[in-house]
Amino acid sequence: MRIEFRPARAADAEAAAPLIHDAGPQAIDWAFAGARPDARDFLVWAFADGRGFFGWPVHAVGLAGDEVVAVAASYPAAGYEALARGLVAQVAAHFPLARVPGVLARCLRLRALLPPPAPGEFFVANFAVAPAWRGRGIGRAFL
Repeated sequence: MRIEFRPARAADAEAAAPLIHDAGPQAIDWAFAGARPDARDFLVWAFADGRGFFGWPVHAVGLAGDEVVAVAASYPAAGYEALARGLVAQVAAHFPLARVPGVLARCLRLRALLPPPAPGEFFVANFAVAPAWRGRGIGRAFL
């Protein structure tokens, strides 16, 4: 089957969020999990909301027919700080106030492990292909 690639849309949130989770489940669960809402709830909401690193405007999707089978975010180094501010705003808007400091602290710790792109670099993140579609060259075609 032919795979088509297009910019993501807010309406892709339910299909794209599980793939974004698959791109880094340990890190995402550690940063955003715990009491409700959990990490996957946050990713669906954040994708549809559009701000930050998990928002639809920085993502593209791969489609097999109408099914989202791949996702990837990409952005230049110059956009990193605006995306970081968007993530902070999303965390503050989505999580109960008592949880916000802990989530943001874990996000900062992840930033130390995954530093921002250097000036002039273009960053690819949240890159995943649905398990049933792996091994077919979709990731290579996407890049």
